[in-house]
Amino acid sequence: MPQNRSTPEGPQDWLARSKGSLALAKQPKPKDAFWEDLCFQAQQAAEKAIKALYQYKGLSFRYTHDLEELGKGLEDSGVPIPSIIKEAVILTRYAFETRYPSPFEPVTEEEYQEAVRFKNNKPEWENCSIEHYLEGLYGFTSDIDGYYQNMKQDVDTTQASWKMMARILLAARVYE
Repeated sequence: MPQNRSTPEGPQDWLARSKGSLALAKQPKPKDAFWEDLCFQAQQAAEKAIKALYQYKGLSFRYTHDLEELGKGLEDSGVPIPSIIKEAVILTRYAFETRYPSPFEPVTEEEYQEAVRFKNNKPEWENCSIEHYLEGLYGFTSDIDGYYQNMKQDVDTTQASWKMMARILLAARVYE
């Protein structure tokens, strides 16, 4: 059974891996590949994005592929979950049932298209306008000490660095 453990990576690392998995999922299916393999990458993209949110909120998570369990853990911690993420729980089956040879029906191209349809949806928590982005920028910089404390990082926030600036700019995309 997977164990609870803290993760040294930050949310940006998890999001980068999520984007990598999504990029793989969206590749044209090679001749000898299976739709199941591309669907697994779509599931991995969703899983890693949810785990990025755990990291961003300073929460620990159980290492699992179950998107419903991960979403429920966030909700139980008071983090509101956008509907598009709740819908993504259907991807969990691609981490278990179809990942290896099994008696389950093969995944169809239509099921694959459904699995990657989330790629065209912007997360509801993303600050898409300059006004919301600037509000997020202000909010994050006002709470930057709390961010580093949650990440268990000892950072002197009075000493600016390019790395800190990059974190601030990235965080402003999603900070409320």
